[in-house]
Amino acid sequence: HLTSIERNRFISNALLNIKNLSHTLSKWFMDRPSHDIDRQSLIGWLAYAFYSKEIQELNDEEYEEIYLLSQNIEIDHQLRIADDKVANTIPHMKHILDPVRVIFRPFVVYFVTDTLLDGILSSSIFYLRGYRFIHIGHLSFWTYHDDTCNIEEEE
Repeated sequence: HLTSIERNRFISNALLNIKNLSHTLSKWFMDRPSHDIDRQSLIGWLAYAFYSKEIQELNDEEYEEIYLLSQNIEIDHQLRIADDKVANTIPHMKHILDPVRVIFRPFVVYFVTDTLLDGILSSSIFYLRGYRFIHIGHLSFWTYHDDTCNIEEEE
């Protein structure tokens, strides 16, 4: 998790680069007009982003920090956010700001999947089933030509 100082710096930098915050919020809330977005929905969206939690799962300190953040966004960007006490009613796209752990596969995995299976085995199967590999300029593809379909009836 980010510290509150890191979180505030991150949010400040992000908000500085948004040209139209109400339009951007509208997009995150499935094209809902920004004036329909209530504070609990905004807090729910921020809670998922920064803590990967729903509103109900936040402790008091986390909730207070996000509530103050929503107030700062409202003041700094002159938005009107309704203080409805309804629990997170507007659906929103969920995103996480946690680092992504990437798992690298050993070279042998790529050799087997890309070279043996995709290259040699699939090409052999296509060829044995009567397909031909065609190159036309930069375009290359497999095609199948059935000679029995082109026999014209003789009179």
